[in-house]
Amino acid sequence: MNLGIVILEYVRGINLKLQGKDRLICHLFEAVCAFEMKLNLFATQLKKGNLTHFPTCQEAFAHKNYNWSRHSCVLEDLKLAFSARFGQFRNEQATLQLLADPFSVDTETVPGELQLEIIELKCSTAMKTKHREMPLLEFYQSLDREQFPNLFANNLQAVLRLATTSLEPDINQLVSERRCNISH
Repeated sequence: MNLGIVILEYVRGINLKLQGKDRLICHLFEAVCAFEMKLNLFATQLKKGNLTHFPTCQEAFAHKNYNWSRHSCVLEDLKLAFSARFGQFRNEQATLQLLADPFSVDTETVPGELQLEIIELKCSTAMKTKHREMPLLEFYQSLDREQFPNLFANNLQAVLRLATTSLEPDINQLVSERRCNISH
């Protein structure tokens, strides 16, 4: 069916965004959040018969009065699977936000050892310019270690900790849900 093909194309798109060299965890999390929001939009629109984001379905069923709402359950299932797979990153959302944009965080909500450095960073026009003009990894590498010792160490540790953490599947859950494949 055309709908399945289009959904697979969107899934392939997020898969490609999650791959590649020099991708920081905060950028990957942003891609996951954007995809989840797209799934919500798709499900809502599909329930209403709005095929804006499914042009091949729009063309194939242009003159037919088809009930698309019954297919929205496919998107609902995909949303649930996606949330289950990437849900553990929600626990790290504050750390990821601090890493992605230290200028937008509420200073009082960051760990105490970072608060004064965040204030210094936020008040520095030069650092704001660097943050805006440089890739994020280069920005953190350019931080003066004497002026921002905790921010430098904290964010690089966060990047390394999240980048090297392995996601372990829950084997018992997969087996109980019969979602495992045996390879030959």
